[in-house]
Amino acid sequence: MKYNIIGDIHGRKRWRELVKPDAINIFLGDYLDPYPEEGQQLIAEEWGNLHDIMRFKREHPETVLLLGNHDLHYIWQEHSSRYNSMCAMMYNLYFKEHLADFQLAYAIGDRALVTHAGVPDKWLRLAGMEHLKSPQAIADGLNSMLSGDLQLEKLTAGFSFEKGDYSGTSPTASPVWVRPETLLEHNALPDCLQIVGHTQVPELMRAENVCFCDCLGHAAQSLTIEPTTNNTQS
Repeated sequence: MKYNIIGDIHGRKRWRELVKPDAINIFLGDYLDPYPEEGQQLIAEEWGNLHDIMRFKREHPETVLLLGNHDLHYIWQEHSSRYNSMCAMMYNLYFKEHLADFQLAYAIGDRALVTHAGVPDKWLRLAGMEHLKSPQAIADGLNSMLSGDLQLEKLTAGFSFEKGDYSGTSPTASPVWVRPETLLEHNALPDCLQIVGHTQVPELMRAENVCFCDCLGHAAQSLTIEPTTNNTQS
């Protein structure tokens, strides 16, 4: 089985060009909050686009829908940029109603871990999960955090010294916030491949067992991975 990873959506419809019928499609999250420079039309259409993605999952139940920071801030009270206060209540109710359809992490065999932004080692220790060593164990630990508000709080700014620090440059930044340079320096799984989005890159980029896939707004690419070989292709 092949796995096809699709970057941050932010209201875009390009994901329709990238889904593959012969693979498990994994969305990296951030379904809402379009970039203003991409036009007001996306802001008007983001709600319908989210419904279309959910419809795709209904038709293809094996599809994996991960949550990003721009999704979690409609579930939890910490707000990221471009937070849509006018639609916040509607989005909150929708995510809570469909929470069982979403997850925070997905393991591809024993070789790869897919999350929105990546898992730094220090955040993993502070979250009490330093004993988890495999992608599957870490994925299970992260997904269990959707069960309550105290757990969700750890996924906002992580364990930064200042509440609301969203720079993502601290090694205590969470798996929906950490930035590439910090993840590369503090990778919790240095011997496995971490596949992430969150930070825009002009094209698919791999460095030191981390693959950055938030290029949907630039190159409209997706990443295909074979779990047995850890090989990747666009």
